[in-house]
Amino acid sequence: MNIDLSDKPKILYIDDERPNLIAFRAMLGDTYEVLIATNTEEAYKMLKAQKIPIVFSDQRMPSETGVQFLEKVAKEFPDTVRMLLTGYSDIDAVIEAVNRAQIFFYFKKPWKETEIRLVLSHALDAIEIRQKLHESEERFRRIFQNAGFGIAHLNLEGIVLLANSQFQNFLGVTESDLVQKPISIWFEQITSHEMKKLLNREKILLSFESKIQTFCCTRWGRLTVTVSFNANGHPDYLIALIDDLTEKKLYEEALFAEKERLLVTLQSIADGVITADEGGNVILINKVAQEITGWIGEESMGQPFRKVFAVQDEITHQSIETLVEAVWKTGKVVDLPDNSILIRRTDNVRFYLTGNGAPILTKSGEIIGFVFAFMDVTEKRKIERALHNVQKIESLGVLAGGIAHDFNNLLGTIYGSIELAELNCKSNDLQKTAVYLSQSLSVFSRAKDLVQQLLTFTKLVEPSKKTLSLIPIIRQFSHLVLVGSNVKLQYRLQEDLWPCEIDENQVCQVIDNIILNSRQAMGNTGTITISAENLSDTPLVPLSLLKDNYIRVTISDTGPGIPRENLPRIFDPFFTTKRAGSGLGLATSFSIMRKHKGLITAESKEGQGAKFQLYFPASQRESIIIDDSHYEKISCSAKVLVMDDDENIKNVLSDLLKNIGCTVEVASEGTTAITKFKEKLNSPDRFNLVILDLAVLNGTGGKETLRELRKLDSSILAIISSGYSGEPAVLNPSNFGFSASLIKPFRKHELYRLIDSLLNKNSSK
Repeated sequence: MNIDLSDKPKILYIDDERPNLIAFRAMLGDTYEVLIATNTEEAYKMLKAQKIPIVFSDQRMPSETGVQFLEKVAKEFPDTVRMLLTGYSDIDAVIEAVNRAQIFFYFKKPWKETEIRLVLSHALDAIEIRQKLHESEERFRRIFQNAGFGIAHLNLEGIVLLANSQFQNFLGVTESDLVQKPISIWFEQITSHEMKKLLNREKILLSFESKIQTFCCTRWGRLTVTVSFNANGHPDYLIALIDDLTEKKLYEEALFAEKERLLVTLQSIADGVITADEGGNVILINKVAQEITGWIGEESMGQPFRKVFAVQDEITHQSIETLVEAVWKTGKVVDLPDNSILIRRTDNVRFYLTGNGAPILTKSGEIIGFVFAFMDVTEKRKIERALHNVQKIESLGVLAGGIAHDFNNLLGTIYGSIELAELNCKSNDLQKTAVYLSQSLSVFSRAKDLVQQLLTFTKLVEPSKKTLSLIPIIRQFSHLVLVGSNVKLQYRLQEDLWPCEIDENQVCQVIDNIILNSRQAMGNTGTITISAENLSDTPLVPLSLLKDNYIRVTISDTGPGIPRENLPRIFDPFFTTKRAGSGLGLATSFSIMRKHKGLITAESKEGQGAKFQLYFPASQRESIIIDDSHYEKISCSAKVLVMDDDENIKNVLSDLLKNIGCTVEVASEGTTAITKFKEKLNSPDRFNLVILDLAVLNGTGGKETLRELRKLDSSILAIISSGYSGEPAVLNPSNFGFSASLIKPFRKHELYRLIDSLLNKNSSK
């Protein structure tokens, strides 16, 4: 019973003499709310009607004594404080009632006010303390019963005295089955030896996992037993806590089984798979990945992903770390670039790889790791490269027709311009002569570009990139494949198109392959539209591309389209629907675009034509625009030795050099050149520049000649000259000891620019 202890607590006084009742109320009415009754029946009704903390009763009353009445009150209202007023003749009965705890205190008549007030104060304090204790016990009981884990109270012998419902439910027993039983019946780990260690403070607690088989199921839990010591430091009782681990164990078992199934699957597939956590450390690697990387499973665990999967660019050999960054940034699947290689750590064997990386996401979309799946395509790459030249030869047949058509037109213009210049020269009309010669030189540059285009198809090299605009390339070369057909060509090119880093000849090959495909599909009639536009970081840029800015070139035709079942295979090597085709044209184009860190895609609907899209990474650099006009007026006092077995080239070189002030001597092969170099070595007229032909018929060539000249003068400037731009010494002259290379045929400004650059660079050292 929660008794009201307000500002004026209630007191009930029973006495059959009304003057005593009035006197009692007058004495305590200022502090207490005094309720009065003249008999026990009336008093009993008042106790049942309201909560009254304190009852005073006279001992002598007509129906029953005060002790008898208070005994009934004790049984019915145990929280009420009971007090008795009596005379001396009743003292023995009162003392007996006090001893039986039926009354809290008794007063002898006549009573003393101070004594009653003091006892009342103590009684109210006792009521308050008892109520707080009751509240505390109730709070403890609720905590004990509603705890999220099982709790049991044991004596020092390990006998269960009390256990909450969670403890009972875990063991699958009722309270009667559990209480007064040794806990070791269910937990055999709690031995007398272990209990002794606890009681002697050799251990702070006992803790272990246990498996319990109940009548319905198997349960797992962690039991913890500790000792409670009293104020004197002696063991008082034991507390046992049980944490139910059943769900966790079942989840772990299911997770382990799933992991085993996953591992079996991963170990069985033909692709390499490496998984890393959110910190970028390896947590799983299958057998194929171990064979390729050279990292076995145990030693790779916890290693940085970049260290284990050390993929690098085939050309630059720089680590391809942007892949992982792209996975984290986009949260999407990112493809490996086509030029990805991995060198196995154990034996330095090189592997060409293709594949992709994907993030590992939680249900809420949070990235907690990533996985890379990859395939060894080394053999496929060897076959592609071996057959690359075959495709070029086949493509050359179509291209040669267009080039021959344009080349004959150019030669006709050159011949006619020179003959007209000759006629006007004879008539002393120098102004017209100069005009015709200038026209001849302009056409000559176009003829040189056509020859270079033809040479591109005879060699297999990595991209030699320059910063260029795609617009002139598209306009200049796209029409060649269409010569002799009725196919119309339309352009939709954005004027402020960004520049990009490309190999001009290889990009021409891609465009030619696509246009040739369209021409053949349309049967030499129809329309091809070429558009080019800038693309920023928008949904229009495929996710597999890693940069933000791209140029997209779209080539579409009005042909019959590509059948749906063939579309996914058109970039596969050897796949072709043409009886005379090799199936390498689009595969080659795909490879070239990947080497440019770009992408080629195709889409089509039957009867609605085909559309190919080329994505080129935009460059931050400016397009290369060379102004050679100022080289017309340079002067040079260099002493030059020219070695070439072609008399015309030798004479032209000599005259062009003399025209700007150089002193020139010539030789037809290397031995003569070495002799002339020795003769001038110790004189004021010693040579400071040599121009050597790469290949000499029936004589010593340029590379062998330079080796001998370097022995005589290690500082000599040397230019290698050749008509074949694919020669390694021409591509990388410094690797063979040359200062620069000069590709035939050349214009005078190209020669002057090269010499001016070499001499200025040498003088600044």
